[in-house]
Amino acid sequence: MSWHEAWTGGQYSVVRAGGALVLMLHFAGRMTDAASFAGAVLAALAVAAAGLFAAGRADRVLALVLAAALAMSDHGLLGRTGIWYATFWLLGHATLPPAPFLSLDARARTDPGGEWRMPSYFPAAAWALFVGHHVFGSIAALSAGEWPIALVRLPLALAALAPSTMPAALAVSLGVELGAWFVAGHADAGVWLLHLLALQPAWFPPRENAGTETVFYDGTCALCHGATRFLLSEDREPARFRLAPLGSEAFQQRLRREQREELPDSVVVGTAAGHVLTQSRATAYILDRIGGLWRILAYVLELLPDSLTDSAYEIVARNRYRWFGRKSQACPILAGPLRARFDS
Repeated sequence: MSWHEAWTGGQYSVVRAGGALVLMLHFAGRMTDAASFAGAVLAALAVAAAGLFAAGRADRVLALVLAAALAMSDHGLLGRTGIWYATFWLLGHATLPPAPFLSLDARARTDPGGEWRMPSYFPAAAWALFVGHHVFGSIAALSAGEWPIALVRLPLALAALAPSTMPAALAVSLGVELGAWFVAGHADAGVWLLHLLALQPAWFPPRENAGTETVFYDGTCALCHGATRFLLSEDREPARFRLAPLGSEAFQQRLRREQREELPDSVVVGTAAGHVLTQSRATAYILDRIGGLWRILAYVLELLPDSLTDSAYEIVARNRYRWFGRKSQACPILAGPLRARFDS
């Protein structure tokens, strides 16, 4: 799978939210350091715009607004180089298709994923900027006589040019930035943003399934309806999971009575190997087989003790109706072709 094909709307929305958080912190610092009341007000408006941008409300327009705000901003959390990187990202974002999944602007859409696709030029441009960061950094270090820095940066740029060593180059570069942060005590947040943009979901392909598997969910739970929309958006074709409500005929046929009686209050995954997974294990299993950035989250869940993750799951499950409400239909409202992925 190519770089741009591995991106889903939900994954990019996570990146957008992470970058927007950096912008919010930067402008919040400019607000407190402003020399005038007008400057503080403008910085506060930029913080609000970054918050809406993070949520995915009119994000392409706000990307241009934030780019203009950065052009008028002093250095702070974003240094001089970081402001350029953040501006590059915002201008590029304004050219992307609108309303990726997990955006507020996509909430009412019957097709969760919509027609959103990552253009091929965007991840390629982000990676070219990452290579350029180390090429020009090594040149600047040589000019300043800082040979140790040049001897680190130049090999990183060369390693980043080869597809097989790209992930290692990014990992080492991140380690170098962490080391510099610990030694110097400060870092340019724009460089962290550059590393986030250079991270490619294609490096974390979905774990292969032995066959199509089924996710059983609470058809009356609004949170579970949201989870099914997530799955329909992020589980790209060829789909790895089918869906069916708990208590449906498909559920009763797939699980024996004694299995159904022992189930906790949970989403249930029926695997191709005949296993039944629940709670955090089911969640990690789904994320692992969707792949991309979601697979990183699956790694994190698998590292944590089941007792901790299941306890957190149970708290949400007990309060899901109170916090998120109920649904009258067992299946969410979807575009026609997507309903073919549901079993009744």
